[in-house]
Amino acid sequence: MADLTRARVLAAQLVEALADAPPAPPADLPPIATPDALDRALSTAVPDTILWLEPTLVYPAPLTIRTARLTLASKGLTPMVRMTPDVPLPRFTGGLTIAADGVKLLALEVRHSNPAKDILVLLGAHVRVDQLRILGNPLAGAKRGIAAMANGDLTIRRCYVDDIFGPYPGQDTQAILAADMAPGLLIEDNFLAAAGETILIGGMDEQNADRMPSEITIRGNVITKRDAWQSQAILVKNTLEIKAGRKILVAGNDISQSWGGHGQTGYLLVLTVRNQSGGAPWATIEDVDIIDNHVHHGAAAINVLGRDSNHPSGTMARVRIRGNLFEDLDPMPYTGSTKLIQIDGGPDALSIVSNQFRGAPVSSAVYLLGKPASITNLAIMDNVFPPTTYGLYGSGSITAPKVAQRYDPATNAAWKYFVASGTLSGNSEAPA
Repeated sequence: MADLTRARVLAAQLVEALADAPPAPPADLPPIATPDALDRALSTAVPDTILWLEPTLVYPAPLTIRTARLTLASKGLTPMVRMTPDVPLPRFTGGLTIAADGVKLLALEVRHSNPAKDILVLLGAHVRVDQLRILGNPLAGAKRGIAAMANGDLTIRRCYVDDIFGPYPGQDTQAILAADMAPGLLIEDNFLAAAGETILIGGMDEQNADRMPSEITIRGNVITKRDAWQSQAILVKNTLEIKAGRKILVAGNDISQSWGGHGQTGYLLVLTVRNQSGGAPWATIEDVDIIDNHVHHGAAAINVLGRDSNHPSGTMARVRIRGNLFEDLDPMPYTGSTKLIQIDGGPDALSIVSNQFRGAPVSSAVYLLGKPASITNLAIMDNVFPPTTYGLYGSGSITAPKVAQRYDPATNAAWKYFVASGTLSGNSEAPA
């Protein structure tokens, strides 16, 4: 299924790239090579202008684009290739903000001289960023690679984002934050590395309920962290987290690296409903599909919280986690939880079906918490887990089931205590 998903991703990329690609630069028009020349070009630019940039250009000041449907593109643009660390590109070293609609950025490098700032801020509608290299300071890091707070229909494709980290104790960092945004976001075929949440959906109180992130596709990406951050004084969190959002597809990604410490416990995927600062009681997680991903190198697999434990919120509903391969799960080297999957806060219609989990023996395959009978329409079906001590287990001194009863809903004490309705069937354990 993962190969089929990847093939579909590549086909979609080809169709969309051909539609978005600019024409070749005119042979008789020299590309823009200096900051002064770019300033002059921007001051006279009208909508639908394409500004071709010399790869040797270095623009040192902060820049905000306010001209609609403007394209900034490198003369050396190479279509259909994910950006790499070493291709010569025009460089913007003071950060870049897109405040207009219809802007395209193609084959550029963006940095920020202040590691406490966001490097690329996307605010407009119908914005496309393709083949960007977005880098923090290799010694001081950066707060955030991309702050996606757009007015709708945003595409981030084939970018390379790295060196996004901060000290511990300190602030969270993300390769991509998507929050307080109008519907429509595609994150496709990127390399993304950040020490905090590599991708974070939500995590900021929206202006209104209509700007809770929605209609999001995350497909065909490498979403990871650097190994070296585990042994450094760097604030490290999970790899992919959703705090608030609707209609989200996460498919065909390579998701890796999560370890415990700094207040988190090494889960690779975290779905926790959060009304972040108390001003967004509409916050929830609904209609999410996580399918055909390769998820690996972490202490544990999935952490679910169905309702915010700090502020009023909605209830998580209709989250489907299906057909994924989770492997190299081990709480010892990754110093984290011994509970492979944790479910708290009473989600509704959560299904974890037909996944393979491979790793070291752990205490629980599924660990349930919360109020009695708070989980509704839960489906745990046809998964293969590594060897565990308790199988499906729960908090509150729930009696450990016998081996034969570990995944039997009729006799499993934790299932009967926490689950009001659902299906528990077809699960098994096998050594890695």
